[in-house]
Amino acid sequence: MDYRWVRKAVARGEAVNAEILSLDGVIYLALINDEPLKKRDGDGAAASFPSAHAAGRALHALGLREGWLRHHSPYDEMIGRGDDGPPPAPLRTPLRFSAV
Repeated sequence: MDYRWVRKAVARGEAVNAEILSLDGVIYLALINDEPLKKRDGDGAAASFPSAHAAGRALHALGLREGWLRHHSPYDEMIGRGDDGPPPAPLRTPLRFSAV
């Protein structure tokens, strides 16, 4: 998904699922309907952000007001959980995006 598509979808009133995916605690990706938001320069690469707040500001500028912060929990790995069970579910926290 690119910035233009998201802005137009929001203007049309379409349901847009927005998530901010935390990677390594210092890299955040914005996901729109489970697809990475693409950079504005058109090279096709995913846009990355230095914080969840920066990603939220970008999503707010596109007209989105709320979504989710998603990150994978290291706890199963840390407590010695074996690979014989189902993969751990990511932690999801509701967020409101703001311009400031």
